[in-house]
Order: sequence, then structure tokens, then C-alpha cells
Amino acid sequence: MGIRALLLAATLLSKYTSGLKCYGCNESENKTCPGWDRSAVDTVEDLGDVVGFYTQCVSVVLGDGRIVRQGAYPGETHCDPTFKDAWAQLLNAQWNQDVRIDCCGTDHCNGLSLKSGGERVLQFSLPFLLVLVLINSNIFFS
Repeated sequence: MGIRALLLAATLLSKYTSGLKCYGCNESENKTCPGWDRSAVDTVEDLGDVVGFYTQCVSVVLGDGRIVRQGAYPGETHCDPTFKDAWAQLLNAQWNQDVRIDCCGTDHCNGLSLKSGGERVLQFSLPFLLVLVLINSNIFFS
């Protein structure tokens, strides 16, 4: 594949992909919660995650129902039951009450209501997929 094709593919990838969209906030860092009062964070556009590192939207909810943290996290680690238990104990000591950590893998699922659907890391647009097909079939560049 020629350098022009690689440059075109990289340009299209940055323009026509989007990642998991999660609401974000962190009361400990004075980013008020809940995060759905702001635009959701896109893991590709805002965090530069083109490899699918951030796979889960997370909400940390106190026993009194208050949300104190939301965001995109690597699901393999942060949503593992053992990690969640240890993290909850740490947060329990910080906030002096029970803590629940919720993980989900679809756009905006850590918002006002849970939305059903399968996990998705990257969403490719039709123009991007068309260019990939053309490049792979050597129609575009020979």
C-alpha cells in the first residue's frame, strides 16, 4: 500500500470514527456530577483512543444515591469484580458510606437511564469503509 493510501486512510479514520460516548464528572476534582449536564466524552475524539482501550462507561454512586464520578474506563481492569471490590473499599473510606460502581458498554449508558444494546468500541462511517474497500482492492491506488 502506498504512502498516499496510508495518509488518506489515517485522515479518514480521524474524521469518520467515533468511540464510546460516556458522561464524565469527578466530584473529587471539582468537576460537578452528574455528567449528563455536559456533552458526553467521546473516547476517540476526546481521549485519542483509536485502539479501543476505553471499553466501559463507569458511574460511582454513593449509598445516598449521589453520583460522585462518571467516565470512560478500560473495562478489562476497572470493571473486573476483584478490582471493583477493592476500588469500592477505597471509595467507601473516602466518602464514609457505601459505594456502588456500575459499568456498561454502550453510548450514554451512564446517563439518566440505562440503554440496551451491545458493546461498541468504534463506529465506522460508510465513506471510511468504502475507502478501505477501494484501497484493499487496489482500485484507488495502483
